[in-house]
This record gives sequence, C-alpha cells and structure tokens, in this order.
Amino acid sequence: MNWRNYTFIGVLLGIGYVIQPLWFMGIVGVSWLLYTITLKHSISFKAGWYIWTVKTFFVFAWIWQTYPVDWGGISPALSGVLIFSYWTLTALSFGAAGGLLVVVYKLVRRYGLLQWWLVLAPLTWLLADLLGSILFSLVMSGSGGGINNNMSMGYIGYLLAGHQWLILVASVGGVYALDVVAVSFGALVIFLYKRFGIQAVIISFGIVMVSNFVPVPSSHRSQTYQVATINTTINEQNWQTAATTTRTALYEAFAVAKSTGAEYIIFPEDSRVFNHDLPESTLRALLIFENTNTDAVFVESARTEISKGSVVRAVVFDAKTGALATTDKRYLVPQGEYLSYIYSLPLGWLRGRDTSLFVADRFGYVLGEQTSQAQFTDSMPAVLFCFESVDARGVRKILQERTTAAPFVAHIISHAWTHDGRLVRQQLTNMLRVQALWNRIDIVVAGNYAPSEVIFASGQVAYPEIVARGEVWNVALTSLPVRSH
Repeated sequence: MNWRNYTFIGVLLGIGYVIQPLWFMGIVGVSWLLYTITLKHSISFKAGWYIWTVKTFFVFAWIWQTYPVDWGGISPALSGVLIFSYWTLTALSFGAAGGLLVVVYKLVRRYGLLQWWLVLAPLTWLLADLLGSILFSLVMSGSGGGINNNMSMGYIGYLLAGHQWLILVASVGGVYALDVVAVSFGALVIFLYKRFGIQAVIISFGIVMVSNFVPVPSSHRSQTYQVATINTTINEQNWQTAATTTRTALYEAFAVAKSTGAEYIIFPEDSRVFNHDLPESTLRALLIFENTNTDAVFVESARTEISKGSVVRAVVFDAKTGALATTDKRYLVPQGEYLSYIYSLPLGWLRGRDTSLFVADRFGYVLGEQTSQAQFTDSMPAVLFCFESVDARGVRKILQERTTAAPFVAHIISHAWTHDGRLVRQQLTNMLRVQALWNRIDIVVAGNYAPSEVIFASGQVAYPEIVARGEVWNVALTSLPVRSH
C-alpha cells in the first residue's frame, strides 16, 4: 500500500482541527481520499482505517494537554503511557469507521453503480462519522457510560465553521448537514477536475476562500437582558487544602454578581456554592431566605451523592418566584469523570489497592437519574453541562424535552484537568456555534479554567466584559437579546 500517500491524506483531513485557519485543507483531504478510492480499485479496508486513524490523531491531540496526570500519585512517565494509550485507542476506534467508505465503494463497483459513487459518498461519510462515535463509546464504555453516538468530535462538517458563510448551513441540520455539504463539495471538486482540469479546481477553491471575506449581515434584537458569569481557577487541591477559603471567595464573587443587577447569574460546573446535601425543599427555603436582595435566576452545580453513586447535579433557582429545579449530567467524560473498563482494572493492578480506591472515589461518577429539564419554568435557562456539547444533538435534546421555551442555554464547564485547554476549547466553541445556529438560541459559557463566552444564535462569538476580579474568580457581564419564539 502507498502509506506515504495515505498518511498525507490523513494529515490533510486532520490538520484543520489543530490549526483552525487551515480548515480548508480538510476539504482538500476529502477530495483526495475520494479520488484515491476511485483511482486505486485495490484500496483496502485497512487503508481506510489507517487514513481515518491519522486524522483522528489530530482531532484528539488536545488529550496531551492533560499531561501530567495530577492524581493518584502517578509518575510523569506513567502519565505519558496512559495518555498515549488513550489517544491511540481513541484514534483506532474512530479510525475503524474509515473503512466503511472503502466497503461501500467496492459494493458500488461490484453492482455496476460507479456513476453513483460521488453521489453516495456524502451520506456514506456521514454514516462513517456516526459509526466512529459508536465504536468509540464501545471501547470507552464503563460504569459512567454505555454505547451511544454522543462523541461527535472530528466530524468533517465542523471544519466548515472556519467559513462564515458555509457554517450557516448548520441552521438546516446541524453538523449532519455540514458533513453532507463538506463531502459534497469534495466530490464536486473531483467532478470538476475530471471534466475541466485543475484550473476549475483552483477557481472553485478561490471562490470559496474569497467569499469568506464577505461580511455576513448581523441581525439586531432591541430588547436585552443581562447575564453575569462567575468564572474561576479552582482545582481539586483548593478544595482539599483550603475549602473554607475557596468557598468564601465564591461567596464574594456571588455578592459581586448580585450587585450588578444581572437577571441571571451562572457559576461554572462543580462550583459547590449551594449545599446539595440538603433536601430540595430545605434548600429552596434557604435560598429564598438568603436572596431577598435580588430577583436573579441562579445556575449552580456540584457533585451530589445518590443511592447508586455520585452525579453532577445542577440547581436552578429563581429568586423572584422562589421556583427551584434540578437536573443531572447525562454524558460523562471517559477518563475524566469515570474510568473505562479497559483502564480501571489495569490501573488498579499497576498502582495497588490504595490507588484503586482513590480512583473509584475521584472518577466514580454515574449517569444521573434526573436528567430531564421538562420541569424548568420559562424563566430558567436550559443547562448544558461540561462536555455535553460534544453530542451533536446535546442542545437539541434539552430544548425538546422542555414544556416551556428556554430564554438561552447556560453551558457550565470546568477544564482544570486539561491544564492549557486551547486546543479543546477551539473545537468545543465551533461545536457550540453549530448547535446555536441549528437551534436558533444563544449559549452562555461560564468556566472554571476556561474563559466565559457567548455564542449567539447567529453563530457569532463574543466575550463578556469582566467587571470585577478576585484571586480565583472574575465576574463577567453580557447583554443577551430577548429570544423570539
């Protein structure tokens, strides 16, 4: 097999996920791969797997930003081994889906339907992306997650977020529509090359690139309201060695946020401000008593113990009406909030019983029992937990289950475990842009070890103004347009 050519195709497909301005190279990679499949009838399933694996190595390069793993007394050397194994398993599991393109092509060729290959390629590619998600969940299954297609990182459609006009296709069908458009354009390039030569290809890419500089008209909604986000730099060590000081700092930030007069105040994930050990009725009464000086709606969350284990639970409280609702996290991060079966036993064997117990405590999250947000009132924002944005239908799910329209989506995140999370943040922001467009709703991000962002329903991104700072927190303020239904 021509491994050099296959490696190059994989690099073309993946480089845009690491260096965003090179997003268009992914489209070149699509064309090159489809052309290679048609040119080399002997291309194997293994070659398709290899190309897709190389691409996925780039998509998940951000995993290396978790180095060194700072829990359980794991040495830097063992940290590197664990991260490399996770990176490799992830790439191989997604990569296996790349062979689907080869399989479908061979079926098309066998039944004499080659003239339909470029027409079938976009749908086949989308199915391959979905299959990759399922294979990933199978490999990473554990007590906190089963088989699903939630992980959509690396879908080729996300690269079109680099083009301010092409991303608008997401309003039709999210990343699924973008997938079809991206591969359709790649197939069109092959058609133009075969019919008119390389000049037509250059012209087509030139038109696409130049059009990216044409401004997209912005829509304006006159009525607005204010949202305050409390963004922090708090890690587990802060809670273990200085819990009282940490909580005092959060109360200080809370007081500052309330003093701004904002209608909404959002904490990052696992902020631990409210007492989640209290019965819901008691917590509601306490919050009413403590917040007579504001009419704001609060969004806060913390690790909460239930009968079957620990869940991440958000509390949404409306100080004006006294209404309170809770919701649990429905998608957990493999090796972040639970250990996959493929790691839990070997890690315990390598590090001994003590570390096994620590790992079970630190990563022993389970899927929540109260994931529905159907009980939320119309004043309450929808809540999207950290990393739930990787589910291409994450926002759509929580909006569809509500009986009332949400004013916006509060996306609460914590990236303390990634150290420098630039690579993962740029991908997650693009995924949120796609979901905001598809669902026509604004998304406000409150982060721990991550900056606050606002992703408007138009797909545009803004950064709230920081109005106050503390040692481990800042309060940022933004104005959101009233949502039209």
